[in-house]
Amino acid sequence: MSVSHGLDWLGHRTAYGKVLYINFEIQDYAWRERIKAITKAKGIRLKENAVKIWNLRGHGASSRRRLPQIIERTAEEGYGLIILDPIYKLYGDADENKAGDVANVLNGMEELAEKTGAAVAYGAHFSKGNQSGKESIDRISGSGVFARDPDSILVMTPHETEGAFTIEATLRNFAPMPAFCVRWQFPLFHRDEELDPAKLKKKAGCPKKHTAEKILSILKGSKLTSAEWQKRAELEGGVSKSRFYALLPEAKKLPQLTQDEKGRWCYAVHEE
Repeated sequence: MSVSHGLDWLGHRTAYGKVLYINFEIQDYAWRERIKAITKAKGIRLKENAVKIWNLRGHGASSRRRLPQIIERTAEEGYGLIILDPIYKLYGDADENKAGDVANVLNGMEELAEKTGAAVAYGAHFSKGNQSGKESIDRISGSGVFARDPDSILVMTPHETEGAFTIEATLRNFAPMPAFCVRWQFPLFHRDEELDPAKLKKKAGCPKKHTAEKILSILKGSKLTSAEWQKRAELEGGVSKSRFYALLPEAKKLPQLTQDEKGRWCYAVHEE
């Protein structure tokens, strides 16, 4: 919508041009509602023929079959931007992890750009799991060809702030662009200059299986020496000896835990 009406996109100028969006994923009715919401939010009065959308959900095919058809229908249309989303719908029997298969798909994209004169963009997904520990271009699912072939790559990674993302650019033909942050405010992303792009969402740590509270709950109502307490924690709670003694200093910080003159521990909780 920004390109087709010459408006800024995420704080960057766009080159005005007619746009073709080839949608392999979203249902027709959802696209209509999405366009309504976005044009309203951006204050756009939709121009006739500014944007063409081909809704091809359910009609995905291999790039070898589909891209020549697209070239044939678009070569003389004068599009400034052609978007194919998502790219995996063009894989057919190609394996995204095989460099040769991916290169064939992307060579088809390059041919589409050359024969139509349009910029060609596509959407790709990350592999599963948290991606913050990888370089931005290594987060894309599949072969490394995805990181080497495109002229421009924009990688959107979850930020530590809920609903925010860091966008990092890898640009072949342009000057480096600093990473920046955006927030999702339906139906648009908006730049947020207050956020630090480096603070990506980290992988959640595994919850601790055994805690100081657990060994204290085992002691509750009893008077036990350290050795007796440790043995009971091991038998009743599955807490190893080394883990028990690692947790003991933390447990000792609680005033409810006391030790009598015989060295027996007691944990008293006063309930109202």
